[in-house]
Amino acid sequence: MDIKIENKNDNRLLKRKELLIKVDYEGKQTVSKKELEAAIAIMEKVDFMNVKASKILSDHGRPFGKAWVHICDEPVAEKLEAQKKADEAKAKEAPAEVKPEGEEKPKEEANAAPAEEKKEEVKSE
Repeated sequence: MDIKIENKNDNRLLKRKELLIKVDYEGKQTVSKKELEAAIAIMEKVDFMNVKASKILSDHGRPFGKAWVHICDEPVAEKLEAQKKADEAKAKEAPAEVKPEGEEKPKEEANAAPAEEKKEEVKSE
């Protein structure tokens, strides 16, 4: 597998580097994202957890393709876990909506009663 960087962009807003890469995989199948991420991590001398291959495109029957890869300042998995924890904290802090209980119970009881009657009718036949 031969990798050449065609374009390298430093995105400071999202705290990552964005790479457009040409991948040549003569005589092999299309490269998987994990294989590409490992090769880029070694090539750019960064941690494997900081590399995310977002897209790999290849023409049908051609032994080469293009890939878009992001190299984040922080590990990608940790970002997702931190976001989940923040969302859970916000959900706990938000006040729960109060629904009137009187309106919901009769609807449930009304739906449950016909189902029981149908079961009894089937058994008696």
